[in-house]
Amino acid sequence: IIGSLSAAAIAKDIIISDTEIRNAFDDRLDEFRTPETRNIRQMVFDDETTAMTALQKLDNGEDFAAVASSILNWSDDDTNLGAVTQTALDSNLAAAAFAADADTVVGPLQTAFGFHLLSIDTITAGGLAQFDDVRDEIVSTLRAEQAIDVLYDKVNRLEDALGSGDTIKEAINKVGGRLDIATNID
Repeated sequence: IIGSLSAAAIAKDIIISDTEIRNAFDDRLDEFRTPETRNIRQMVFDDETTAMTALQKLDNGEDFAAVASSILNWSDDDTNLGAVTQTALDSNLAAAAFAADADTVVGPLQTAFGFHLLSIDTITAGGLAQFDDVRDEIVSTLRAEQAIDVLYDKVNRLEDALGSGDTIKEAINKVGGRLDIATNID
């Protein structure tokens, strides 16, 4: 005889109210936020004079990739940071990069790595997921969390029943677990 209890089996029977779902959404808003991202390219120079020379070329209409290639011998891939969040950037760069408009160049900005020029190519606004879009995810999470609590309670009751002399079958039936009988075991 094999007795079993599982959180997954318990979870399917748990009913989550609309109020619980809404409260969980409100309490966990940070989980449902998408941060703003910016597609950024950069050039990094050893000295501010060279960075200013590059900036002047950009201000005169030269292409970012062409300037990076001519001054630094960098390819377009070398300059591309891709889509980044504000927290992914060095703090010395983040504030300026995320205050700038799209299609602008920021810098030179100094970090431990040198003097940076950043091209803010595109901006993708962040936002909050809509309640209806994450409702099922919230229900699933709440069921799993509540199932663990119920499972601990059932395990304690199972241990008490076995400790008081119940058979496995009697104890499993008391706590609503699953009972399987293995036959032909050698």
